[in-house]
Amino acid sequence: MLAIQGLSKFGDHDLDHIDFDEEKCWTDTTDIDIWKDTTCKELLSVGILPNIVDFEESKRARKKIINYHWQDQRPYFKGLFIPKPEERMALIIQMNEDLGHYGKQRTLAKIC
Repeated sequence: MLAIQGLSKFGDHDLDHIDFDEEKCWTDTTDIDIWKDTTCKELLSVGILPNIVDFEESKRARKKIINYHWQDQRPYFKGLFIPKPEERMALIIQMNEDLGHYGKQRTLAKIC
């Protein structure tokens, strides 16, 4: 769920050549980001749902977290760490620089 839609520049970094397809890295792109989904975060981290959650929300959360686990106060999807939304752009820039600006496919593959 890399939140990089509409970003073309970040400081001195020109990212026009990096056109990420979020679905290739993370799933659940049409759903709430796991970091912002308080019901799922609480269910993952504590193991119980908040008292105020109704049946439909409970059902949605339990279904969503099937492929997630919580470790060291961070969510993982199918064994892959999910960075916080505010850390994602820095990760993309760092990977692009570490790889020597080889383009979107190699950067995307490395991030995934």
